[in-house]
Amino acid sequence: MLKVKRFVLFILFVVFSLSINAQSSMFNIKIGAFYPQLDSMLWEQNLQELVMEKQDMDDMFFSFEYEYMLNKNSSLSLEFCSFDREFNTFYRDLQFIDGSDIYNSIGLKFSAYELSYKFYPLGINSKLYPYAGLGIGLYSWTYEQWGDFVNNDGTVDNEAYVVSDAIDFGFNFKIGAVFRVKRFFGILAECKYQYLKGKLSNNFEGFDKLDLRGVAISFGGVFYW
Repeated sequence: MLKVKRFVLFILFVVFSLSINAQSSMFNIKIGAFYPQLDSMLWEQNLQELVMEKQDMDDMFFSFEYEYMLNKNSSLSLEFCSFDREFNTFYRDLQFIDGSDIYNSIGLKFSAYELSYKFYPLGINSKLYPYAGLGIGLYSWTYEQWGDFVNNDGTVDNEAYVVSDAIDFGFNFKIGAVFRVKRFFGILAECKYQYLKGKLSNNFEGFDKLDLRGVAISFGGVFYW
């Protein structure tokens, strides 16, 4: 927790410093979709036992970003991102004695606070200009699963609920482009890769870290001042 507090204080210090010294800055609003990678033991078990595919965990993604231009070709950005997905399903090959399905639900959500360096090879004054960025983030995530659970011995835990939540550091890499419509407004398209793995709680003994990696594809508006 000490590392988390230090990171938050550092973010607040950066925001305060940039707001005082800002000469050229941008505010970006993005909305799109997040595509989780789902490549860890718990996800693999769910995909095998439950009626679900990887794309069933895809959902809407949005973010707000403040950028401070360091010079004409680079910036420092602070971004808040959010993702929240729930999926209702049932066991693929198992049923109750009366032939009814055994239902189960999965929830995944996270909020991210990211600090990134962005590079604009053509600057930001062109009509159309690309960019690339690399950053570190603090991610507050929650994995939930509820419903009827089938145990290894064939018994069923009815209306059970298990959860794992934590705050972890992660990384991101992004590429995108901006079309400058007006002096004070532009339109952006971005693809971002998120690298994040989280340790599960004691409710999930025997599993490796939960894969929270994924790709976010978004579109949005850029506001210059």
